[in-house]
Amino acid sequence: MFCADIVFLKICCSLRTDVTIGEKVMRALVFGGTSSIGLELALLLREKHDVWVAGRRGVKAAKHGLNFLPFYVDRENSVDESLNHLYAGMTDMHFDLIVCATGGFYRGGTADMLSAEEVSMTLLLGLELPIAITRHALLLQGTIPELIIVGSISQYRRRDDETVYSATKAGLNMYAKCLALDSRVGKMLMVAPAQMRKDLEDTSAKNLAKLDPRFVAAETIQAFREEFRYLALCIYRNPPHAEVIERSWAFLR
Repeated sequence: MFCADIVFLKICCSLRTDVTIGEKVMRALVFGGTSSIGLELALLLREKHDVWVAGRRGVKAAKHGLNFLPFYVDRENSVDESLNHLYAGMTDMHFDLIVCATGGFYRGGTADMLSAEEVSMTLLLGLELPIAITRHALLLQGTIPELIIVGSISQYRRRDDETVYSATKAGLNMYAKCLALDSRVGKMLMVAPAQMRKDLEDTSAKNLAKLDPRFVAAETIQAFREEFRYLALCIYRNPPHAEVIERSWAFLR
């Protein structure tokens, strides 16, 4: 079973009124929010949001006190089927923030070195899934006032050893830029981090050379709090730092 990555979107402006406190609470939905960068983003967002996470690891979500929605995509579970099932019991819920981080399925090598299934899964989880998530959000809620998409530094770099993966990420980046032309989509952040650690307990030099997802999440949230309409953020690992490469205060044209 293949794991869908994390994509960050901020859906609709509707707010939930907490009847016990009388305050309006922003609601966030984090796809891929049960592991890695998705989980770290979800934990930081709890400060100002009622956070829901969609993913495979319900035990981990419960451990951190996060609202959990089972969600996964693989050969037996199509994107549309999984999203329809996810939203089936949530017709009255509106999310102010959706996070989409669907980095998905990675296989190095040139296209001819990969099987047809590996190429298909790379495209499915890296590009088709985030498109489907935003499509469902617009169909159900009409707007996406705030959106965060987590891509990869590979979307900006030519690599002869990951041609399909890099092409997928470049496509995701262009899709995000096209979304920024849509008046139904509000504030949007495209984050492109370098390779991140999957196991925080691994102290090997190879793993420690990768970015800590907690650092990436902190830089993402800090950037998202700034004023902008569209912002593209790269997060490098040597040394670890973030750099804004594009910013717009109006709809892109």
